Amino acid sequence: MIDQVALAMNVATMAHQGQHEWGGSRIPYVGHPFRVAAILDAWECATTYMTAAAYLHDVLTHTSCSASDIEMFGVDGHVIELLFQLEKMQLEALARAQGPDENVPFPSDYQDVHLTDEAKLIMLIDRMDDVRSLNKYRLALHELHVSDDYIRKFKGVTRLMIPMFKEIRYEVKGDILDSLERDLDFKEA
Repeated sequence: MIDQVALAMNVATMAHQGQHEWGGSRIPYVGHPFRVAAILDAWECATTYMTAAAYLHDVLTHTSCSASDIEMFGVDGHVIELLFQLEKMQLEALARAQGPDENVPFPSDYQDVHLTDEAKLIMLIDRMDDVRSLNKYRLALHELHVSDDYIRKFKGVTRLMIPMFKEIRYEVKGDILDSLERDLDFKEA
């Protein structure tokens, strides 16, 4: 049997090779999915499939890899299903952020994808790590031409996801959600 977590770590490392967080920074992008997986594991509630999906959570949306590519590496169908759920959540959040007057296309192949608490918890931790990075590197991001408007929009999209996060049935979600909400309200001194 294939070790899904080790495989996911290798696929994520390969897929994100040469990418950097927030565009022009020197921080390798692969650090982000590794942090998300580590936070998930620290809460001791994750299955092997959840941890593997945490490592791979941005591969479909931030690289040229497709679900077929990931499957060819030997990634289990349960992990790929979680990745589809994560991608659906991101697309739905972006569509809601555009507002009701915008005609944002939503792929029909995602209409039947059911969102599980497992995928919602991974997305919650993903957003927490993203917002923490935005807060931590805020001054450096200006040098990379990441605008305050972009940061506001990103945090706004994340706020739109909070009602969904509150539905998660994992007990640990309360602490993680509290941390995310504090980070969303973080202001530079």
